[in-house]
Amino acid sequence: MACLARSPWPVLMPIHPRTRACIAEWDLEISPWIRVLEPVSYSRMLALERGANAIATDSGGVQREAYMWGVPCLTLREETEWTDTVSTGWNTLVGVDPDAFQEAALRPSPGERPPIFGDGRAAPRIATIVADFLDRQATPEAANPDRLKAVPSSSFREMVA
Repeated sequence: MACLARSPWPVLMPIHPRTRACIAEWDLEISPWIRVLEPVSYSRMLALERGANAIATDSGGVQREAYMWGVPCLTLREETEWTDTVSTGWNTLVGVDPDAFQEAALRPSPGERPPIFGDGRAAPRIATIVADFLDRQATPEAANPDRLKAVPSSSFREMVA
């Protein structure tokens, strides 16, 4: 909470009920700068991430999502499984150090974001591979009349193009 209180921007914090209970149990102070939200759906979380100036998280998945959105990430851990996001400068491990958090939050975004998780074109490539496979499997109806009844006259490759 001390890190989030040092954010240069207002903080939106969707909070899990167990986290809310721990904050109350430990009597942690929530800065007025932090707006606590009820839990949000995955799609709403992605929308919040996409529109953020920066993302503070301890989640490995959110670190990766931040990189994919091109939003700097401040990881509230001492280590990460996504070391490439750190080496590219898009993710900074700040642990629970408020000074490190604030310094990282104020750092400008790196200019380049190499495609360390691919180029985003996996689905079309997979569709082409499947279509090629299915086209090779297709046999004339006379040889196997029940097999191709649901297959239109166009090839599978044309269907995914």
